[in-house]
Amino acid sequence: MAKKPVKDTASNDAESGKDIRTGTSVASLKQAVLDNLYYVQGRLPELATRNDWYMAVAYTARDRMLENISRAQGSVGSEGEARELPLGRVPHGAPSGQ
Repeated sequence: MAKKPVKDTASNDAESGKDIRTGTSVASLKQAVLDNLYYVQGRLPELATRNDWYMAVAYTARDRMLENISRAQGSVGSEGEARELPLGRVPHGAPSGQ
């Protein structure tokens, strides 16, 4: 039975407490790609196809994009001067398309 990816303690130290799912250091990105390859797709690095690697990188990028979106939406003031949306900024009072 092949070994599954093991998280490197050095990457955890370099990340200074940031989550592997959303960190932006080289070490956390590498570990996140390996984690997505193994845990999301169920593939071993030795047996992964180019498409498997592509999808693992796409999942890794998606995780960071979603983190940025949720962080931006959480930082909206109570007055609601502007809302940060995935597609851009919408001024207060502008139609939101809902």
